[in-house]
Amino acid sequence: MGFMDSSTVLAALRKHIILTPEEEDYWASSFVAQHVKQGEILETPGDITRHLIYVNSGCLMTFFTDHEGTDRVLQFATSGWWTG
Repeated sequence: MGFMDSSTVLAALRKHIILTPEEEDYWASSFVAQHVKQGEILETPGDITRHLIYVNSGCLMTFFTDHEGTDRVLQFATSGWWTG
């Protein structure tokens, strides 16, 4: 986790909503950068999702493992996409 340039995420938000300067400050203050390594698991079964994830670069896969042990892909989130 660390510092991030919030301008990219704010630009993505502005595509969908209009934010006041105060709202932009609020959102920017809540962003946390997290660098994820390939193959790293962000959440495990039973975890409660508490955050939205904006993919700045790369690709995140959302999947679950069915009762037979087969991984089932729900989505791929690529650069510029939201997931969580």
